[in-house]
Amino acid sequence: MRTTVMRPQLRRATFALALLPLPLLATRAPATRSDAASTVVVGRVTDGHGNPVPQALLRVTDRGASATAAVDGRYSLRVPRAIALDQAERITIRVARIGFQSRDVAIVLRGDSVRADIQLTAATMKLESVVTTATGTADAASTQAATAPATASKGIAGGNTLQGRVAGVAGGVAQAAPGIAM
Repeated sequence: MRTTVMRPQLRRATFALALLPLPLLATRAPATRSDAASTVVVGRVTDGHGNPVPQALLRVTDRGASATAAVDGRYSLRVPRAIALDQAERITIRVARIGFQSRDVAIVLRGDSVRADIQLTAATMKLESVVTTATGTADAASTQAATAPATASKGIAGGNTLQGRVAGVAGGVAQAAPGIAM
C-alpha cells in the first residue's frame, strides 16, 4: 500500500529534476546576431515652398529598405550596411509621391546615422478632356460610350432640345398639377 502512495510523489520529484537544467541551457544558448550593421537615415521631405510632403515613399531598392514620410514630412529609414560602419558607403534613395516628380537622391552613409532633407518638385499634368458618364468619369480616349457635343446654337428654350442628340438623354416637359403623380 505504501508503494502506491510514493509513486505519484516519485513522479513529481523526477519531473522537477528533469526541468531543473532547462534555465541553464537557455542562458548558454549561442548568441545569434539578428540586427546586422545598419545606418539610420533621417530627414524631412518638402515641396518647393518648404511645405511638408506627407506619405512620400522612400525606398532603397537594392537593400529592400523603405519608409513613408509622416504628416509633417519627417522620415526615418534604416538601411542595412554592406560594409563596416566606419567606412563610407554610397546608396541611392528613390523618393516618390503622387502629384510630385519622382526623384533619386544619392546619399553617403557614414556611421550609424545620417541626415538628408529632400525636396520634391510638383508634377505638371495636362488634362485634355473628361467625359462624364452615368457610371462615373473617364477620359475621352478610353470611353466606349457614344458621345456628341451639346451646343446651345439653337437655344435651350424647349424641353426636348437635347432629345435625340445625345445618347441616353430623354427629354420632355414635366406637367405637374395637384393630384397628378409624377
